[in-house]
Parts: sequence; structure tokens; C-alpha cells
Amino acid sequence: MTKDLHRRRKMADSSTVVNEIEDMGGNVSNLVAGGPFATSNIIIRFLYRFAILLKTPWWNCLDSLVAIFIVAHKSPHLQKPILACGRDLSCCVLLLKSFVFAILVILLSPLAIISVIMLLPLQMIRPRSYSYISPPPRTKIRAHTTSAGSYTEFDSDLPNLQDLPLIRSSRSSLNMTTSSNNKLMFTIITANLCLMPKFVAYINNLSTSMERSRKIANYFIDGIMSKLVVDNSSITVVPSSHHHRHDSDNVCADDTSGRHNVAAHAYRNSTENMDDVVLEDDDDESVSTLWSVTSKEKVVSDTLISPADFLCLQEVFDGSSVTKLLEGLKSRYPYIVYDVSWPVHDRLVTLLGSGLVVASRYKFIDISFKAFKDGHKDDKLACKGLLMTKVYVGKSSDGKDMVGYLSNTHLQAWSNNGASKARCKQLESIKKWINDFIQESAKRKHDSVEKMIFNVIAGDFNFDRISHFDTNEQKSDILKSYKDPCMDESGRLFNWVIGTELVQTRLHDDCVRTPNRLHKMLVSELERFQYVASTQPNKPTTTNDNCEDGRRKVDYILYRDCPQVKTTVKDFKFYTGLTTLTDHLPIGMTFVCDVDRT
Repeated sequence: MTKDLHRRRKMADSSTVVNEIEDMGGNVSNLVAGGPFATSNIIIRFLYRFAILLKTPWWNCLDSLVAIFIVAHKSPHLQKPILACGRDLSCCVLLLKSFVFAILVILLSPLAIISVIMLLPLQMIRPRSYSYISPPPRTKIRAHTTSAGSYTEFDSDLPNLQDLPLIRSSRSSLNMTTSSNNKLMFTIITANLCLMPKFVAYINNLSTSMERSRKIANYFIDGIMSKLVVDNSSITVVPSSHHHRHDSDNVCADDTSGRHNVAAHAYRNSTENMDDVVLEDDDDESVSTLWSVTSKEKVVSDTLISPADFLCLQEVFDGSSVTKLLEGLKSRYPYIVYDVSWPVHDRLVTLLGSGLVVASRYKFIDISFKAFKDGHKDDKLACKGLLMTKVYVGKSSDGKDMVGYLSNTHLQAWSNNGASKARCKQLESIKKWINDFIQESAKRKHDSVEKMIFNVIAGDFNFDRISHFDTNEQKSDILKSYKDPCMDESGRLFNWVIGTELVQTRLHDDCVRTPNRLHKMLVSELERFQYVASTQPNKPTTTNDNCEDGRRKVDYILYRDCPQVKTTVKDFKFYTGLTTLTDHLPIGMTFVCDVDRT
């Protein structure tokens, strides 16, 4: 029975059905949109939703109850937890709230128990590991070809897209076919968002996930060619040029109705100057040679200066905030994989999902998720693993369907021997799973031949390339098989690389409270280590102090060359736009795939 269940899951999780896109003739998937039980009958879907509905009120009350007692190092304008209030009125109010939540948790417990009894057998017959968002069937996709290249146009059924210009293939276009010089450009951004239950967010010195999810979505949607300023209550947009940064923290009036128009106008202006960035045949210079000696100023950015084609997100756990985040992302990313998990796997039962999300402007044609068997301490509560996707990006000059493979992962946390052993086993699994996924996906029946043009892994790996306690992970085979754009040929970090793990106790300090202020601190060799975790190349001794460099980079984007395709990294960025919204720096990589070259 176990083998049969595994076989059914494997078939459902990687099913690919070939359809035609109007005027493009490419192979795409008709993966069913909806939750993990979207392919099940109506009774199973009803039982699953009903069980979730029974559990949600109890969990929200328990979350709020625990959060009241969390002590965090927050700014004075944020509400203090009960243990830090002393004997004043606010303490009395919190005591009353804790009493009410405790009563509600007790009263709702029977419903939660019924929910668990219903969910356990349902999770054992869960047909697939993910939920999927895609445009409605009535949405038409029209391909166009101009002298500047090829692009794809969606009809107005998709929200907000009608306000944005069509993107030409010379600068990251949707489902683009190959241009005259056979060079395709893509941008990938990865970010650990820490959208956790309320009490976990407080432990990480962050505000509630509901408050942050709206602002995070706004940044990924409206942050293109515009300046975001984060204050206590809202997020506002100020147009700015990508050629320079403003030194002052300008704030405009909060005009919600005009935000999309501001971003669209700035974005439209950027596309008018795209001739300046059209790739030339002899332009093979990569990010490594361009920035081997220059300052960190070039790689730190307050804003997104070009639209990302793919978002790889981690720690997207909290249900209500996830819904709000996805509602915002859908306006620019019509294809999203989320709610990824195998709650019952390898004789383990996990309470949380994987927290992995992949948002794409290209259609997914194959999706698979593998859960890690190995975990350490509280990481066992989450179903961490590897989310593997395959996307269709257009037709090559020889008529082949061009596809790309993008994987997203989140490895074991903490820095100790047990965690290190778990991470090493997870890294070994990742390499095998990706190779198996590519081979199995390529064997499936298609009406045309496929051409793989990129193979990328992104995510939070929870180790850096320098510290002595991460030595075992640094020797992993996958780091030898894939290229890290932040490393030189000798295996050393380029001098422009900075850390991505922020110091949680300093997140709300006034000098780093806005994207612009954090930007200034990150490029300062004298101040960065106060706000970004540092590497530890040597074991600490009484005579050898730890190196305070602010360069503990635990988030990665790795790539691997594909047959007959040369991959060149053109840009790498550390983004400060999510200041105070997460305890990690998002990173982005723009790369060019030169088709028919090796």
C-alpha cells in the first residue's frame, strides 16, 4: 500500500499534459489550479476545507496567546509584550487579553481535535504536494514579433497588467521566443520572508505577518524603478532613476490609487531606454570581472531596477498572510506554486509546510516536491525540502521548445554539529533529486523536442562559504557542480559580497529603519557588522577575536551551464527594500542564456 501511495503521489506531482498556446505552438501544461486536493472529488475537497476551517480559529487564538508573552528588542513605537510592561495599564490590558485567549483555546480545543482526526487520513491520500495559481482559462495569450524581438501579451482579465507596457525580449520578456542574436535574459530574486505565526515573528523581532505581507507584495510589484519608503503604518512610492540614488529619505503622500500608475509610468520610461541594454554578440563580460575590485555600492540597491521573472520565497507559513501576499503577487506573476508540503512522509508527521513559494511570469509545465528525511530539533516540525519546477519560455530558432529548471529550497537552521550533519545530507539529496527530476521530466511524451536553457537553484541554505563551523557544507558536491556568482575561480568570495543574515536585535534601529539608511550601512566597512551577521573563519580563542565583517551570506542563487547554451551572469544585487519586514536581505541575479553556444 505504501508503494502504491508513493506511485500515485509521484504521478500526480509531476503530471504534464501538452497543450498549444495560440500562435506559439509550444508545449505547456494544464496543471489544475487549486489546492492539493484540486484533482480529488468534491467530497474529499469539502472534507479538507471543512477540517482546515475547524482548526483555524483554535490555532489563531493559541498563536495570539503565546505572542503576548514574547519579549523582543523592538522599537519604542511598537507594543511591548506583557513580560516587559511592568505594573501599568498596558499590562492589565494584556493580562485580560491573555485570559480571554486562554478561555477561547480551551473552548475551541474539541473542534481542533476533530480537525486533526479528519486531516490525518486525508493527508495520507493527498494527491499532490502543492497548491497552484494560474490565469483563468478565458485568459488568452497572444504572441507578437517585432524588430526588437518577441513578447507575449495577456488580455485584460489579469489584474493590473493592462497598466504596464509590454516587455521586449532584449530585457526579460514573458514567454519570449529567441531574438535575432539568440540571447535570452532572465532575472531571479530569492528572499526569506519570515511570514511565520505571530509568536514566531515576535521571536524574530518582526511585526505580525499580516502587517508585513501587504508591504512585501507591494515591494515586489511596485518596487520596480520606484523608491519605497517604509514607515510605521504604510508604504509609499517615490519615483527615482536607476542611474543614481537619492541621499535624502523623501516621503510622498500616501496615494494608494496612484501607486500602480507611478510604478507603471516609471517602468514604461525604463523600457523606452532599453536600446541601451540590448545585448551585443561580443558582450561576454560577466559580473565577476566587472566587480572584482570595485566597491559594494554597485551591488546594493534600494529598488528593483528591472522586473524579476521568477521569485523564490522561503518561510511563507502563516495562512492569512500568505493569502494577502499571493493576492498582491498575482497582478505581476500569474503562475504561483505555494502551500508546498507532504505532511505525512517517511514515517514523520510535520505541523508546518515547507514554506516554499515560486512565483513565475512563465507557465509551469512540471512541478515536483521532495521532503527532507533528515532534520534537527525544532526544524523537524516543518516539512522542509526541495521544490523543483520546469517552465516553458518559448521556441528556439530550430523549432525546439525552450524550457528552464528552477528549484527552491530551505535547509536546516542553526549552527551546531547536529544541524551541520542534517544539512550535509540535505545537500546530497538535492543533487540527486534535481538530476532525477530533469531525467524523468525529459522522458515524458511530448509533441516536440525540448531544449534546456537554464538550471538554477535558489534559497536559504543556512550556511556561508567562510565560517569554520560550516566547513562540511562548504565541501558539498553540489557546490562543485553548480556555479556561485559570488565566488571567484579560486573559491573565494568577491570583495563586493555582503552578508544576507541581518542581526535581529538591530532590525528596528533608527539608522537602518528605511531602505536608504540600511543601504548606507551595508556599504560601510566600519558599520556593516553591527547590523549584518559576520563570518567566523577561525575558531574563537582568547587571543584571536572573531572577524567582524558583516559577510555571512546564507542565501544563494546557483546555476549550471546547459548543453549548447552558455550562461553568463550580468548582474547581482542585494536589495534593501524589505527593511524591517524580514531578517534576511533579498538577493537577485540577472543572467543571459546564449543559445547554441558552449
